[in-house]
Amino acid sequence: MTQQARSVAGTPLSRVDGRLKVTGRAAYAAEQDAFGAVRGAVHGVIVTSTVGQGRIIEIDTGQAAAQPGVLAVIIHVNAPKLPYRGDSDTASGERLHVFQDDRVRFFGQPVAVAVAETLEAAQHAASLVQVTYAAERPATSLDTPAGPPNQSETYQRGDADQALRQAHTRLEGTYRLTRENHHPMEMHATIARWDGDQLTVWDKSQFVRTVRGELAAVFGIGAESAHVISPFVGGAFGSGLRAWPHVAVAALAARQVRRPVKVMLTRKQMFTGTGFRPLTEYKLTLGADERGRVTAAVHEIRAETSTYEDYREALLTQGQMTYATPNVRQSYRSIPLDISTPTYMRGPGAATAAFPIECAMDELAYQLGIDPSNCGCATNPSVTRAPECRSPPVGYASASASAHAPSAGTNATPSRARSVRATG
Repeated sequence: MTQQARSVAGTPLSRVDGRLKVTGRAAYAAEQDAFGAVRGAVHGVIVTSTVGQGRIIEIDTGQAAAQPGVLAVIIHVNAPKLPYRGDSDTASGERLHVFQDDRVRFFGQPVAVAVAETLEAAQHAASLVQVTYAAERPATSLDTPAGPPNQSETYQRGDADQALRQAHTRLEGTYRLTRENHHPMEMHATIARWDGDQLTVWDKSQFVRTVRGELAAVFGIGAESAHVISPFVGGAFGSGLRAWPHVAVAALAARQVRRPVKVMLTRKQMFTGTGFRPLTEYKLTLGADERGRVTAAVHEIRAETSTYEDYREALLTQGQMTYATPNVRQSYRSIPLDISTPTYMRGPGAATAAFPIECAMDELAYQLGIDPSNCGCATNPSVTRAPECRSPPVGYASASASAHAPSAGTNATPSRARSVRATG
């Protein structure tokens, strides 16, 4: 350790933005107009779909547009066609194109934005927008997907199937981890302003270069013409790593009304307007010797994604490295559903995979009648002192597990099966 590191370690340090935040002097993206960085900003309020799949038959904006102070009500019929170049911020698939067609792909999709001089006028106008749908039944379950599973990610070392057949004890468990939504203190918001062909946005973002690239792609402008400012971030946990549809909505509305426009998601809109940790089903089969050393592991994983983008987490890494298992087989498929696209959330992939793996290790130790910490230690010879054993959080997930001994006449643990379910 260097002298500099020694002087820093254990020394209390004030965050650069700490005092500003706790005294209320930090100006977040949605507050840039109030703090004087943006002048003349008007308000945009998004109208979201109330069906999970289908088409828009008609949108009646007459009453909304006639309200005092309303500048525009933008829908797919009167919105300009945007370039949406291919250089998007997603690795696979195509991001949602706002107000570009009549298709509804998920519940909570933006279908209109009301722009007005005041927030109250915009909110009232948005409440008057009447949308008629040709609704279809949405696919929202891993067992009844919207289409065939996406291409599987796989990994293999050794012969897991043979090792399972030869194992002293086998355990199977299926763990279902429900969706987790982002809800930081600061909700997502964007103020957009055009100066000729130069676009400036004040946005809640953890990665301003991604937002700049996305805006350049959506509006067909050079990256040098898009300027993104993220003054402070009031919590994000990964939700601020890409540009969500409301960012394009704010920029589109600002260009249409020729005024700076502020769009802030409501707490309810945060559920579908930004991403989330996806629902995941994780089936894990372990084989072990009588000492608790894991000799084989088979990981079969399914997780939700949207129909228009293929979001995947790094779910395979934990199963390859957490315990020294000589025989491993893994498969991971993303399942397209009629939902918005998931995204990164604190410890993406690693947190999801660690839960079933550690639960299964505890189950395996129970079946063998040994201390769980000893079970993990036997599987990882480099560990000289096993960590404290912790039980899984009550109510976090449910699992069914069964353990099997080989054949009668051996010294194996008697064959037995049991199911466990956490309740809260």
